[in-house]
Amino acid sequence: MRSMNRILLFHIGHLGDTLMVVPSYWALAKTFTRASFSLLTDMMIEGKYVPAEQLFRGTEFFEQILTFEKGGAAKRCGMAAQWSILAALRRYHYDAVAYLVPSLRQPLQVNRDKLFFRLAGINHFLGFKGFHPVSDDADGLHEAQRILHRLALDGVDCSETKFDLLLGSKEKLAVDRWSTAHSAVIKTEFLIAFAPGSKMQAKRWPLDRFADLGERILSRFRVTPVVVGGDEDRELGNELLSRWKCGLNAAGVFSVRESAELLRRCRLYIGNDTGAMHLAAAVQTHCLAIFSARDIPFKWHPFGEGHIVLRKPVDCQGCKLTMCSHQTCLQLITVDEAFEKALSMIEKIRAADETL
Repeated sequence: MRSMNRILLFHIGHLGDTLMVVPSYWALAKTFTRASFSLLTDMMIEGKYVPAEQLFRGTEFFEQILTFEKGGAAKRCGMAAQWSILAALRRYHYDAVAYLVPSLRQPLQVNRDKLFFRLAGINHFLGFKGFHPVSDDADGLHEAQRILHRLALDGVDCSETKFDLLLGSKEKLAVDRWSTAHSAVIKTEFLIAFAPGSKMQAKRWPLDRFADLGERILSRFRVTPVVVGGDEDRELGNELLSRWKCGLNAAGVFSVRESAELLRRCRLYIGNDTGAMHLAAAVQTHCLAIFSARDIPFKWHPFGEGHIVLRKPVDCQGCKLTMCSHQTCLQLITVDEAFEKALSMIEKIRAADETL
């Protein structure tokens, strides 16, 4: 099996989902040292979602990235699109497929996909075992660990978890230029990223609480707040900066990979459960993450050490809602509690700096 030369990675999902498969890529690269890798992934044509292509395109991760449209008009062209993908896969003669899909997958879907890849001429399958169709929290693992666990069942060396995004000079140069252009505003190198947005209303902590929290931090520490997120979060950033009378609004300014470099330079991330949070964790920036209770605990927490998650258990937890009329779980997270945690994290980071 280790002699396989061409391996296809199949992944679907948004930015947070995509970051969860990065350790699996490195595990596969460690196991199949001579293999080249390609990616088959989806492109949502509705909504402002970040596709996997934006994280990986132009890097050394993949020899080739194949995409298929999902949602909207793509539903009406389903069969034709599938045959087109099938034909493309057959041309490339892949030796194996690694199934890096989100863990909440039903047996019918898994078997259907396996049949599809068989029709594409692929005979070796990695990561198709180990799903839990009954309970989403059956194994108690983080999402990244769940995917690694499935690969390990097929002999992939998953002994270490690596989140290297292969950031390079291109990303560094973009952030350097932006920092230089805003040097008059950046009063200190202690940058704190604030992420007040989310694609899901059910995940958003009230904006006025972010504003209050930022004011308390700024009254106590000499730091520079930087608002991060997509274009849709820019107005939220403007509102926060208006309250704080300082800081920078980087929402919608950078590409995904450039955003990762900006977050790498931040000493702390404070924000909602978003792709930006997972991006911050991937570049080892400490996260104070504010979570709704819509999903199970731990599964989507920032990966790694040094993070703090604020989440309140409620009777309706696990609802999976994207819109919520009462947001009880988020309303229970107070500014006082968030400030106390932020205070301890900032002091710990500064203490560590003094020992260097």
